[in-house]
Amino acid sequence: MESFASFSGAGEAFQKELQHMMYGFGDEPNPLPETVALVEDIVVEYVTNLVQDETIRNREIHFVTGESY
Repeated sequence: MESFASFSGAGEAFQKELQHMMYGFGDEPNPLPETVALVEDIVVEYVTNLVQDETIRNREIHFVTGESY
């Protein structure tokens, strides 16, 4: 699957937040940039898939046909 991190447009600001979150969950105070980039890719992909799945689910739930009336 392609990387969505470059699509997010958040850049280093988002990576800094991830570093703080990773440290809060027990990682090193200054994790490797490659590790932060990987976690960013995973998070962006997860959120993107979550939103897409819910969008599809909501369309299916709210789809109204002419036979409904």
